[in-house]
Amino acid sequence: VVPLLSLLKDQLRKYEGLQVPAGVIKGKQSREERDRIFKKIGERGIQIVFTTPEALLQPGIRKTFNRLEVSHFVVDEAHCVSEWGPRFRPAYLQLGEILKGLRGLQAVTAFTATATQPVIKKIKEILFSNIEVTVISGNPDRPNISYQVIPVLSKSRALEGLMEFSARPLLVFSRSRQGAESIARTLSRRLQDEEIFFYHAGLFPEERARIESWFMDSGKGILVSTSAYGMGVDKSNIRSVIHADIPPSVESYLQESGRIGRDGNPAKAILLYSIQDILFLNELKNKLERRRFAQMLSYALSQERCRRDMLLSYLGAGEISCSGCDVCDNRVAFSPEGEQEIVNLVSKHKRSYTRRQLQQILSGRKSYDVIKDHMNRVTGFGVLSHWDAEDIAEAISTMVESDQLLIPQKGLWKYCVTVRRHEAHGQRVQTITKKLGRKKG
Repeated sequence: VVPLLSLLKDQLRKYEGLQVPAGVIKGKQSREERDRIFKKIGERGIQIVFTTPEALLQPGIRKTFNRLEVSHFVVDEAHCVSEWGPRFRPAYLQLGEILKGLRGLQAVTAFTATATQPVIKKIKEILFSNIEVTVISGNPDRPNISYQVIPVLSKSRALEGLMEFSARPLLVFSRSRQGAESIARTLSRRLQDEEIFFYHAGLFPEERARIESWFMDSGKGILVSTSAYGMGVDKSNIRSVIHADIPPSVESYLQESGRIGRDGNPAKAILLYSIQDILFLNELKNKLERRRFAQMLSYALSQERCRRDMLLSYLGAGEISCSGCDVCDNRVAFSPEGEQEIVNLVSKHKRSYTRRQLQQILSGRKSYDVIKDHMNRVTGFGVLSHWDAEDIAEAISTMVESDQLLIPQKGLWKYCVTVRRHEAHGQRVQTITKKLGRKKG
């Protein structure tokens, strides 16, 4: 039982390569195709069957499996039982009932590379009805992966810059389908690169299959995806993964960052975060979702504790020697690129310029309005001239959203930008996080 069709196809491809008879039972199959597969299973012409929880719940499929003898029931990526079942894949919660109807069952196993103790507890409850089971744990560390966290004001600028230095093939993860499409289009336009595609569950099956095949064979491609590409797909030579948004949980982050370096060669996992990620905590209403996201926030905001140690401690791992992270390598980014330049400029010219004028000064692009209002003579004119104009606008918006920059909506200084009493980036982030905690508490 697997959670994603992409993973199902990937597993089937592996077994076919090993010449092991395998088949697939899934939704949207024709009656003829399904009957043909079930006939082969009954004749023992197929030894391994891949399916999804939702397919198993279909009455006809469930009834047929109950007539057959299933000796071994395997749940792959078993953390989905806990992570996805309660939220949007309720079929996972019924796997225990499905197991009770199978004949000849000799073993039930559940596999995952990322399970915290609460997740293991939930798996036991749903799949094994809390009976005593054997839990076998391995070392979850991937020593060839180096971890880094970067605070940003403009994710578009950060992503574009990272493309220049990050080894390919490369994965970029986004929280939403719209985000994945927007990032892919922006990068493709700016880099003039045709080897950039987006991927998510909203694509037609033919489109997903085409993109999966392209990326599997690509040696220098960039794939921008939602979590739809985050599990089990085994492209061994992915060198870099960049998370444009903080993922919903430590398990999700380890799963998605675990796509890289599967050939054992060095690989890099980079997490970007901005004020929007911190405020996203406020959008989560479910207590469990908030707790899981807060763990990832703690990871992102930490500037002193080893990244690897922090991630693996959530999985219950013991002390591990770090083989590469920005904290242990003394490469921590304490503040976002561009923040100091913007703060310095606004501090010198409080309540002197509107948001649009501030953007014009920072970009250093001369125009009729700029020259007419003598903005080209301002100290700091063009300090961000190497930035794209839309990235400067995004940076200003981020600082307004975090209350670093204030824009009065009435009074004598209406619409003129000023700066709040300056706090170091880390202090400002902690202040916002505490406010969110009190709001929900």
